[in-house]
Amino acid sequence: MSKFTDLLATNYRNWRAIFIAIALLIITLWAINQKRSLKLIDTTYEIGVVKSVKRHSVQGISTKYGKSGGITIYKGKLLLSNNTGIELQLVPPIPNIGDSIPLIVEHFSNGKKFYFIDIEKWQIYGH
Repeated sequence: MSKFTDLLATNYRNWRAIFIAIALLIITLWAINQKRSLKLIDTTYEIGVVKSVKRHSVQGISTKYGKSGGITIYKGKLLLSNNTGIELQLVPPIPNIGDSIPLIVEHFSNGKKFYFIDIEKWQIYGH
């Protein structure tokens, strides 16, 4: 290689590294800002009543060695005590329509709420 093409390749590599470093810095600053804005204020418990259950199956992959298994996911629409409807992925034992499911509600400083099934109570007590 000539000195010119060697210099061109070196500069290209250096600028690419600089751009990647800048992009990583921007992503890191954005992540820090997101973490600060989502402060957990309170955790409450609520009961959700199952209104519908949908079954989603993902087929397995066929290879020359046979078929590898698929998975089945259950999603349910729940109605809370304040008539708010939410949709969650259900865990075994899969509830029937009309069953009550214990929920954990996390309240954040930006006003968002995240709902989770209280798996321990659901699997042990069933309500």
